[in-house]
Amino acid sequence: MAIILLAGKNTIKSSVNPGVALQLFKLDTTKLIDGDLVFRKGRDLVIRLVLTQGESAQFSHVGIVVRHKNMVSVVHSLPENETFPSGGVQVEALSSFVSIDNASDIAVYRFIKEDPEVRKKVREYVLQQVGKPFDTDFQLSTDYHIYCTELAIKAYAQAGVEFISNQLLIQVMLIDEPVMPPDYLRRSPHLKRIALGDFDL
Repeated sequence: MAIILLAGKNTIKSSVNPGVALQLFKLDTTKLIDGDLVFRKGRDLVIRLVLTQGESAQFSHVGIVVRHKNMVSVVHSLPENETFPSGGVQVEALSSFVSIDNASDIAVYRFIKEDPEVRKKVREYVLQQVGKPFDTDFQLSTDYHIYCTELAIKAYAQAGVEFISNQLLIQVMLIDEPVMPPDYLRRSPHLKRIALGDFDL
């Protein structure tokens, strides 16, 4: 059971059990905005096998920030697991998303243009997808189910921002369609890095 502590300027700390070393990601959550993308090196085996392909892959999962008053959450899609038995698209507190149970490294990226309308559309889209099943086939061509990077791609696409390019898609063995791993998504020219590891925003 993770213990989440918010202190100071909303610094996120997490530890698993007494005696386990504290892992610290310093994020000033007051500076996060709707539509920010939080990348993490996750601990889910299936996702890591498929989405950490390519050279120097660092991150295996991505979620989209949504704010409500002082609450900061992440909308993301995962296969079935102990925490979320039904799997699929879910809303999770940012503190849980980056906890040591779920992440060994993180980074935050932001759409390069200051466009409130894009952020609004991204927020609306991802919240509408909550409950949609996880896409175990990793197919961008279907909408009935959705994987993590696909959620971010389609959220921005319906807001007029196109992330997909041949340079960012790769073919993975046993997967019918090309996929876009999180590490490739963060290379998009539409994104800029605003936080990495334990560095402040």
